[in-house]
Amino acid sequence: MPAEPDPVDLSYSPDSARVYTIEALDSSTGMYFHFGAIVVEDVDLGDSKEEMVIAYMDYLKTAFNVKTAAGYGKGHTLSTHASAVGVLDYWEDADGDQWKVKGWADSKSIVVMFVYGPKEYPNLNVTDIFFNGIRFPGD
Repeated sequence: MPAEPDPVDLSYSPDSARVYTIEALDSSTGMYFHFGAIVVEDVDLGDSKEEMVIAYMDYLKTAFNVKTAAGYGKGHTLSTHASAVGVLDYWEDADGDQWKVKGWADSKSIVVMFVYGPKEYPNLNVTDIFFNGIRFPGD
């Protein structure tokens, strides 16, 4: 994350999966942008990794009051974890904040990473490093 993150929050889903949430507020551009991640562990995704990432991102759209979305870009991969699959989307919420969201899954985890603020984050290199810097156990 490009700024010091808040402490990690741990909660449990109704099916007892561990859910970690972390967020950092970055003001290096002269505006405030939120960088964050939600990690859901201890889930058995089997062969439906991409579908489960999309289902979880759909759930988050409601939780974050997203009003518009560009549509899911599928087929993203990680060179460090060949079995991981990724999905990218761009959202706008009810407050007008612009979100760039990338979800990842391996066989036992879902990770949704996000950057949002008053406009699209102005440095693509920072968001690319952030979104593609995810590591799964075994990497």
